[in-house]
Amino acid sequence: GKTGHGDATYLYGRCLLDGRGVPQDTAQGRKMLRRAATRGVGDGWYHLGLSFAQGNAADVNQTRAAKMFRKASKGGDARAMVNLGWMHAQGVGLSRNDERAASYFRKAATRNDTCAMMNLAQMYQRGV
Repeated sequence: GKTGHGDATYLYGRCLLDGRGVPQDTAQGRKMLRRAATRGVGDGWYHLGLSFAQGNAADVNQTRAAKMFRKASKGGDARAMVNLGWMHAQGVGLSRNDERAASYFRKAATRNDTCAMMNLAQMYQRGV
């Protein structure tokens, strides 16, 4: 992970975040994920976002999570699009905005994400 290989750096970052095979180190894990993401590993931005959205209670930061999910979304990650849609729908880390939420769900649905399809169907059912 330390030599600069994107995939290895990504996997090392995940191990550090989860404490799998190494002592858990959230800060270093995030650093490795960011490094991997900037080297083109698509899952890097998504999992970095998850670490901020679902991290330890002391370091949860929904605004930073949204920023990372946006980067992953721009790379075509449907899971990030669903998370951004949910964040807009709920007003978590982003302003509540049903139109933006539906837009993210639609984008993810075009990538065959069933969670996005279900969320979008529920929004349509509510008349959004």
